[in-house]
Amino acid sequence: MKKALIFSFAVLCIVSAMAIPCISAVATYVPGVKAGQVITYSFTDTPASPVNVTIHVKSVSGSNVTYTKNNISTNIVYDVSHVISHSPWYFVAANLSLSDAMYVGSVLWFVTATNPAYNIAGDTWNAIRCQGSGSGVTIDGWWEKTTGILLYWQYDGVSIHQNYSILSIGTESIPMDPSFIVASLAVGIIIAVFLVNKKRRI
Repeated sequence: MKKALIFSFAVLCIVSAMAIPCISAVATYVPGVKAGQVITYSFTDTPASPVNVTIHVKSVSGSNVTYTKNNISTNIVYDVSHVISHSPWYFVAANLSLSDAMYVGSVLWFVTATNPAYNIAGDTWNAIRCQGSGSGVTIDGWWEKTTGILLYWQYDGVSIHQNYSILSIGTESIPMDPSFIVASLAVGIIIAVFLVNKKRRI
């Protein structure tokens, strides 16, 4: 009787354990890049000579990054949760870890390596890497882990051979409104005149 109870309890525990869904860490696909950041790359599209490409981050909302390229005013909306395989992935989700998919649902592209001291452009970065082949293309890319900003990109397809290497990351300088400058000067002059008159009265 005692053995039967122990056996029944053991079976119940196993069944209960199987009924509980497996809980594991799941990547959240949100950008780490911030509005106002400016990223410049050296870009080569074989056989053309290298040129500089500058990305201006305009806004970040949900999983979307809105940016412009080379100061052209057309906004480009880029979803880090569903990147496009034939485009340079200027941004991926922040804080991806080894074996995480590069975007939601990807079974082909995932983080294949991490390097806390990846060196490029004379600086050291905490970086993740995606390296692999599929659908007729080969990709080798590195991204800064906490922001998801592209550091290096090599794309080889049937007729496309691209290479991006980061040169710098900066912040957009916000031009000051001329009317604000004039108003500030006027206020400064009024205060200065008031102080001079007050000193004379004393």
